[in-house]
Amino acid sequence: MIKTNDKKKGFTLAELLVVVAIIAVLVAVSIPIFTSQLDKARASTDAANVRSAKGAATTDYLSNGYEGTTVTYYYDAANGKVTTDLTAAKAFDVYGKSTKDIDLDKATGIPKDQIVSITISESGTTAAWALGKSTSGDATGDSEDNDTVAALKKLAGLTWDDIKAAVTGDSGASLAHGTLVKDGDKIYLVFGYQNNYGKKEATSMADLVAKYPQFIEEVTNSTPVISESSMKSGSNAGITIKGGSITYYDGVYYSAAQDIIYGNGEKEDPTQTGRWFQIK
Repeated sequence: MIKTNDKKKGFTLAELLVVVAIIAVLVAVSIPIFTSQLDKARASTDAANVRSAKGAATTDYLSNGYEGTTVTYYYDAANGKVTTDLTAAKAFDVYGKSTKDIDLDKATGIPKDQIVSITISESGTTAAWALGKSTSGDATGDSEDNDTVAALKKLAGLTWDDIKAAVTGDSGASLAHGTLVKDGDKIYLVFGYQNNYGKKEATSMADLVAKYPQFIEEVTNSTPVISESSMKSGSNAGITIKGGSITYYDGVYYSAAQDIIYGNGEKEDPTQTGRWFQIK
């Protein structure tokens, strides 16, 4: 009788472990590459929308004879058109993808769940990501707090109740550059300076904003945020940074006290200039 060997050969445990280890290494290497490429794709999409917004806004500005005036446009990526109607803009579908400020699109702010706002004036053209939608789906200018708004709410040392008596007194009150004031669930920034705010003419921080918009603003997700990298690299050349814009520089928040136009390659350390003041 002929005997046959019925045993079937297979992989040993050691061989299986080697294969699993190789697969794990390949996955560990490929995930960061995939994530990086995805981030680049999102940034490219956002940059393309900014360029389209600038083109549409410039065309409308010139064709309608707005030269010499300041006009703010809001871009609707769904149809490639712009509008100056803020109410209509709040209903646009948001299309920003990037979760961090990107330098290549020359637009301030974080694109994620925002639309592009373009302001054209005699001093030039600026772009900003703005008007994000709230988590409930309602279009508002006050979407769920982004990192900057949330951080400033925690940083604020004053409330409206703290300053109300002084502001509503006979002489009003002086508030320094960079002062943060909470009023209810909102946060306000004094980015400019003037003596004697108020003088019995204000009953809330919102009243002060209405009276002194060139000095005080409510900080929302649409407030321009200038990236630290663009400040240090000088990539802000040729654009106007609006007064009240915010930057996070070397671990500290600063606000622009005035409109700033940067020259070619001009870098700025906000700790060494009178154009930016620490927020506190």
